[in-house]
Amino acid sequence: MPMPATGPLATTPILDDSRQQLIDHFTRFIAPNRFKAQVVAASRHTAVTVKETLDRLNGPESALIMSAGHNDEARLARWHLRKDEQDQAIERFKDRDDRLSVLVVCDMLLTGFDAPDLAKVRTDR
Repeated sequence: MPMPATGPLATTPILDDSRQQLIDHFTRFIAPNRFKAQVVAASRHTAVTVKETLDRLNGPESALIMSAGHNDEARLARWHLRKDEQDQAIERFKDRDDRLSVLVVCDMLLTGFDAPDLAKVRTDR
């Protein structure tokens, strides 16, 4: 079922402000110490909204890793990654010298994920 263009998950000034706060906090406190961040979203639609908003607001380089379904609507399917692409993003995230600084995740990497440079985990609903 496609998500409406309006509603609780649409981009709003409040959501933009929340994502801007995330970017500001990351820029001021996390990045200077060479750490990285992970945003854990409660739904795949929220994960996509977070990723798209971070990109639109010129946030730090980020990647979206989430479960995929073969019947996903275009908005979700656009962000599907093959297993090798997911693995590459994870390895980039673990590399302290790589610019990939934020992982946005949903239904993935919640347990057993070893990332020594991860300094912040934020949940987003």
